[in-house]
Amino acid sequence: MGTWVYADGRIINVDNNGTDDRFQGYVVRRLTPSGVEAMRSHLLEASPRLTPLSDNGGRLIVRVDGRLMEDRNYTGCWSAGQSRYCPEFSHPEDWLPASAWEDPTFRPFVPHSYGIGLMDLRRSGPAELLPTEAADILLATPAIESDREGTSWVVPTSVARELADVMDRAGSDYVREESQGLVYTLRSDPGTLDFQLSVGPVLPHTYDPDYCWTSNPC
Repeated sequence: MGTWVYADGRIINVDNNGTDDRFQGYVVRRLTPSGVEAMRSHLLEASPRLTPLSDNGGRLIVRVDGRLMEDRNYTGCWSAGQSRYCPEFSHPEDWLPASAWEDPTFRPFVPHSYGIGLMDLRRSGPAELLPTEAADILLATPAIESDREGTSWVVPTSVARELADVMDRAGSDYVREESQGLVYTLRSDPGTLDFQLSVGPVLPHTYDPDYCWTSNPC
């Protein structure tokens, strides 16, 4: 679960627990400038004990005078696993006036790029773990991070779609699951996870510092 509101009016929602039929993956709507300010003011008025952002735990985060501040104890949220669900921010249509919306329709959020993560505890590498075509895609892309648990890449949306298409055609050994993105796993036996390949969207605040707040980790 998560809600992100940006200064340009975009409000992006995701519900990875499937509790709202309108949230099939990441969706985006648009607020007017007055709608953005109404949500921001509502948060600031309800959060008198804002503190400087410390890490990326689940919480409400707001930008104040160019600085990210957090409220760990906002009473309008409830916890769901490692996420916090804040109805007033996930469903502002319940209290914002019609004039606050530039476009209230839920539309699919199409990111500029996707993050790819390969959890590879055996350090076998893409060439040994993935179908040849999928491995070629990743090996042709510079990794942004690699450690003993795996490797990460950021790729354009078109490349992520190509990778997902390849994995979907790879056969029943590769199990596909959908959460906040796509996850493919391979188990050589029921008790052993050979690898996990995750494909998830890169949200705007990852590359655009001009965002307002979020009800989930950045």
